[in-house]
Amino acid sequence: MTNNNDDHLDGIQDTDQWLEILMKDYGEKLIRVAYLYLKDWKLAEDVVQETFIKCFLKQKDFRGDSSVKTWIYSILTNACRDILRSTSYKKTIIVNKLYPYQDTYTESPEDAVIQNEDEYYLSECVLSLPIKYREVIILFYYNYK
Repeated sequence: MTNNNDDHLDGIQDTDQWLEILMKDYGEKLIRVAYLYLKDWKLAEDVVQETFIKCFLKQKDFRGDSSVKTWIYSILTNACRDILRSTSYKKTIIVNKLYPYQDTYTESPEDAVIQNEDEYYLSECVLSLPIKYREVIILFYYNYK
């Protein structure tokens, strides 16, 4: 049984056009979800690119047992989990904690602090959760709203 939200993808025979629509519909959302898993924006962008490549290569294998959205999110979450298990990722986290990235650009220091303090604190709390709890929040608030 397929989800009706993906009806606009049905019947598209051109793989390039199908992928273009998929990237337009899900690109930004996938990057945000990957970032919440990996805590690294560039790594999140890379894993989303890999996800789209896998979708492109495996489009003909997609049976339609689930929606395209469910399929692409499962590819993304599996790729994120693979990265989190990798030793190179664990080494990167240690280096980033020793030399944290400092963002020096702010529009207005007073306004930025007032407007972003709660959002920053909340995002730090979510990102500090163990992956199994963080995953529940990611799936609930970012995938299905």
